[in-house]
Amino acid sequence: MAGAVINITDAGRAALVANGNTGTNAHQVVSIGIASAAFNAADKSLTTLPNEYKRVTTFGGKNIAADMIHITLQDNTADQYTMFGFGLYLEDGTLLGVYSQATAIMEKSPLSILLLSTDIQVVSINAAQITFGNTEFINPPATVDTLGVVQLATQQEVNAGADTAKVLTAKTAATRYASLSGASFTGDVQVPSITSSGLARVLTPPAGDISNAAATTEWVTAAVSAILVGTLVLEARATVRAGCLRLNGALLNRADYPALWAYAQASGNIVTDAVWSASNWAAFSSGDGATTFRLPDFRGEFPRFFDDSRGVDAGRKIGAYQASQNLSHTHAATIAAGGVHNHTAWTDSQGWHGHHGNTYAIGDHVHSLDQPVPSYVVDSDRGVGNQSTFSIDTARYPYTNPSGAHGHGFDTDGAGTHGHNVGIGDSGPHTHTATISADGGNESRPRNVPMLAMIRAY
Repeated sequence: MAGAVINITDAGRAALVANGNTGTNAHQVVSIGIASAAFNAADKSLTTLPNEYKRVTTFGGKNIAADMIHITLQDNTADQYTMFGFGLYLEDGTLLGVYSQATAIMEKSPLSILLLSTDIQVVSINAAQITFGNTEFINPPATVDTLGVVQLATQQEVNAGADTAKVLTAKTAATRYASLSGASFTGDVQVPSITSSGLARVLTPPAGDISNAAATTEWVTAAVSAILVGTLVLEARATVRAGCLRLNGALLNRADYPALWAYAQASGNIVTDAVWSASNWAAFSSGDGATTFRLPDFRGEFPRFFDDSRGVDAGRKIGAYQASQNLSHTHAATIAAGGVHNHTAWTDSQGWHGHHGNTYAIGDHVHSLDQPVPSYVVDSDRGVGNQSTFSIDTARYPYTNPSGAHGHGFDTDGAGTHGHNVGIGDSGPHTHTATISADGGNESRPRNVPMLAMIRAY
C-alpha cells in the first residue's frame, strides 16, 4: 500500500535513532500540527511546523506495517482554515516529521468537522517504534448530515430491514438482494459493462446534454470545469480557496494547469510576455511561448468594466493598465501683499486769475487828537535824539485816542468757475506672492475594502 511520504526531520531522526545506530527508540506522537499554507517539506532542519495554524490532539494512529502508519485526525471546532500540510510532534515537543503539498488537502468551515484519514509511509525508520498516546478517540455518530462513526449491521439485521442506524457491507447487501427477482424499475436501466471492482459503468452523455440521462463522474467533471475554470473569485479572505490561484501575475507551467491554459488561449485576452510587462497586467501572457503562461496581476488595482464600443472609456482594450486621473476641480488660493510703496501726485496751473476785495467798517466811530507826539532832535555829535515838547513850529506826528470797540470787515469776489488736473505717478515694478494649497494624498481612490482576487484553476 502506497502512502503519503512523510519527511523525517533531523531532530526527529536524532530522537528515534538509538545511540550507535543500534536500533530505533520508542516515542509517542501526542499532537499533530496543521499548516495553513504550503511549505518546503524537504527541509530537514525544521524544528517547528512552518505556517502552523493550530495543533490538535484528537487523532488516532496505528502501525499497519514496518514502514507504514495509518492516522485518522478529527477537528470539530468552529475554526476555519485550509489545510496544506501537517507535522507530527513527539511527547517531548520534537517535530518528528512533516508533509506538505502545493494544493489544498482539505478546507474546513466553522460549521463542518474536519475528518482526515491517511496512510503515512516512513522511509528508513522502523514505524513500529512510533506509538500514539490515544489510539482510539470518540467520533460523533454518523448521520445524513454529519461525518462520524457507524456500526455495521449483521446479516439478520439487513434481512429484517428495520434498523435505521447501522450500515450494511457489500457482502450482506449481496446476500440480501442478489436473490431478489421481479424487481420493478421506472424507466430504462442500461448497464453496458461491470468492472472487476463491481462498479457499473455507463456511457458518458455528450457535452452540453441537458436530458435526464445519468451523469457520469466524467461528464460532471467536464461540465464543472467548463463552467468554473477561469472564473474570477473575489473574497474577503487571506488564504486561497481550494481549486483557485491568486491573480498575482505568477508564471505557471501549462502542463500543470491544462484547463486554465485552454481558457487563457480562448479568452481573447492573451499577449506575449513582453507586451504583458508593458502595462498590460490584466491580461494572460503566453510566457516563454512553449511551456509556460502567466496569470493576470490584479493586486492593488480597481477593476473597470470593458467599454465595448460604448464610448465612455474609448480606445481601451482588455487587459490594458490605465493610470489614475482626477476630475477637473478648483483649489483655494491666497495672494500676499506686495509690500509698502508710495505714489507721487501733483496738480497743474489753470492760468492767472485774481480775486477782488474790499473792507468796510463795522459801526460808526471817530478818532480825536489827544497829545503831541514826542519828537526827537538829532544830536549830530552824539547821534542821540532828545525829546522836545510840542510846538506849532516843531514837527509832530498825530496821535489819536481810540474810539472804543469796533471792527473792520473784508470781502473777496469769486474768480469764476475753473478746474485743476491731478496726476499720480507710478511707484515702480513690484510683485505679489500667490499660494495655492495642496489637496489630497498621493493617489486617487474612492472608499474601498480590500478583497483577495483569485481565479478558478481546476
